[in-house]
Amino acid sequence: MTEHAASIDELLRTALEKRRALGFPNAVTNAYRLVHAESDGVPGLTVDVYDQFLVASLYTEDYGEREQAWVAALARLPFRGVYLKRRPRQANELDEGERRERAPERAVAGESAEAAFVVRENGVPLEVRLGDGLSTGLFLDQRDNRARLMQLAPGKSVLNLFAYSCAFGAVAACAGARRTVNIDVSKPSLERGRRNYELNEIELVEHLFWARDVFETLPKLAKRDERFDVVVLDPPSYASTRRGRFSVERDYADLAEIAMRLLTEGGTLLACLNHHKLDERALRDAVSAAGNSAAMPIRELEFVPPPADHEPLRGRVPHLKSAWIRF
Repeated sequence: MTEHAASIDELLRTALEKRRALGFPNAVTNAYRLVHAESDGVPGLTVDVYDQFLVASLYTEDYGEREQAWVAALARLPFRGVYLKRRPRQANELDEGERRERAPERAVAGESAEAAFVVRENGVPLEVRLGDGLSTGLFLDQRDNRARLMQLAPGKSVLNLFAYSCAFGAVAACAGARRTVNIDVSKPSLERGRRNYELNEIELVEHLFWARDVFETLPKLAKRDERFDVVVLDPPSYASTRRGRFSVERDYADLAEIAMRLLTEGGTLLACLNHHKLDERALRDAVSAAGNSAAMPIRELEFVPPPADHEPLRGRVPHLKSAWIRF
C-alpha cells in the first residue's frame, strides 16, 4: 500500500527536525543520514545527505509505486538532486548491467552532481561519487570511528585493511599519523583513496597504497615483523579469495588474530562487523578467541554505538558493530 503524499512529507519533516537537533549539517560535517529505515518510520529505506544531494537506498524488492512517491517527496526537499540505489541482498553477485539498472548514474530527480565532488566530515574534505554504482566512496556510519582515530593518530603508524577509498587512512594522516598503509584488492578504490590524501595536501612519502589481497598480505607482513600502532579491521561480510570463500560468521576470529599480531606492544585494534545476523556478543567472542590464540590478552575492549543519525530502534541490533581494543 502506498503512503499518502502528506504522510510522507510529514515523516521527512520530522526526520529533518531530528537531524537539526543533532546539529546536522554543521560547519565541519555536511554528509549524514537523514532517514534511517524503521528508526524514522520507514522500513526498507535509508536516505543520506551529501552536501546538496540526497541518496535514497531501497533495501526491499517490493517498494513498487511507493518508490515513485518517495522520490517525489524527496525532490520537494531543499536539495538539488536525488539519487536512487535499489540494493540487492548480494551486491557482489550482480553483473555490470544489473548494477547500472539498480543504481542509475544520474539523479532520478532534480540535478545530477559532478561525477566526483567533495564533502566534509569532521572538517576533513573527502571525495564522493554518487553515481558510481551502489556505493558512494564514503560509509557514513563510520564517521565517529574516524573521529576517534584522528584523536589517536598523531605520531602513530596506522594499518587500514579493506581500505576501499582510504577514508580511515586519510583522516589519520590529516591528524598527523607518521605512517599509514592502506590495503585493498581494488586498484580503482585505492586511486580514489590517493585523491583523498591529495585533497588534504598530504605528502605521500610515508603513506602507502597496496593493491593486494588482505588475506594473503597479512601473513607476509607478520613474517617481516611489520608492526603498527593502530590497525583498522572492517572486512566485508563475504569475499572470494584464492584460498576460498571468506565469511565473517566463520572466519572473523582467524582474520582478527593475524591482524592483532601486527600490532605494537600496547597497540589498538578497531574491530568492526557489518552483518545483520551477528551482534556485539559475536564480535566479542571472535576477538576474545583471536586474542587467546595470539597469546595477546585483551587489556581493554570498548564497544561504541553507531553515530546518532544511524541509531537503530530500541532493542534492535545495529548494522555496524564496533569495538576499540587495547592489548
